[in-house]
Amino acid sequence: MDKFVCAECQAKYVVTRSDELSAFAPTCEQCGRPFPDEANGDWLHYERQNLDGTRVGPLSWRLAALSSLYADQAAGAATKIPRQ
Repeated sequence: MDKFVCAECQAKYVVTRSDELSAFAPTCEQCGRPFPDEANGDWLHYERQNLDGTRVGPLSWRLAALSSLYADQAAGAATKIPRQ
């Protein structure tokens, strides 16, 4: 496990290496700066850290949760019965 700091805004990340490509291009969650997606044949996954050093969680997990929430809301809106 490696540590990474965004060169633009100084946001801190923990980097893990994997043989699987991430679903999203890695970018800083705070400023949007793109990050390297691979190194030495390994795919890099970035996980944001809070100021106290605890992990926030991978961006892909939070985006997937939001996508699912919006899909549920859209499905609910489509099935609402209009008022008369």
